[in-house]
Amino acid sequence: MKLNYVNDNREYQRILDRTYHGKVIPIERYINPKAVLLHSCLGCYNEFYARPEWLLTKESQKHDCNSSRYESIAYSQTIKAPVPKKKIPAEVLQEIFELHNQGVTQVEIAKRTGVNRKTIGKHIRQGY
Repeated sequence: MKLNYVNDNREYQRILDRTYHGKVIPIERYINPKAVLLHSCLGCYNEFYARPEWLLTKESQKHDCNSSRYESIAYSQTIKAPVPKKKIPAEVLQEIFELHNQGVTQVEIAKRTGVNRKTIGKHIRQGY
């Protein structure tokens, strides 16, 4: 493990030391609290990616040497299933195209049909 950014990471390392008692160290250079950085744990010898603000503040994102976060129930509950896309009925699509051909704006079409304006734009561009 090569630590090229020890001087750049001093302040961040002090904050990590207060929470993890010197076990967790950043391998990549600290940029900002939202940037995802590679970290290493000297307790369990794992390397992992984490956002500094989450690693320090979110309970579900804190590093725990005693358990593998990918096998824990708490971690699996944080992963959300993808939301299935809704199909637009053929009648509504036809109405969208008719209104578009009449020169009605996408915003007005969205208000009349209840379909998102970006979705309307996508269907008009694709032509189906």
